[in-house]
Amino acid sequence: MTALLVFIISLISGFVITTTGFGYAIVMMAILPMFFTVGTSNALTIVGAMPALMLSLYKCRKNIRIKKIFFPMIFSCTAAVFGLVFFQ
Repeated sequence: MTALLVFIISLISGFVITTTGFGYAIVMMAILPMFFTVGTSNALTIVGAMPALMLSLYKCRKNIRIKKIFFPMIFSCTAAVFGLVFFQ
């Protein structure tokens, strides 16, 4: 039942990101904390967003300038890990 709930919320979030181009995490984090803790919701949102982000990265790999995104990428990864650890 829990997996089905997460799947349905993720499906709704996927529809939002497909139509608008952003908002997956906004929808997930607006709904999931009603059913799970904030830490669990954060982890589910990050894990759910990874396939779409990796697909976008793969499609745009030829146009990515690593030097421009290196520090924001490091900060983002650090903040994601910190958020997962802090909210546990």
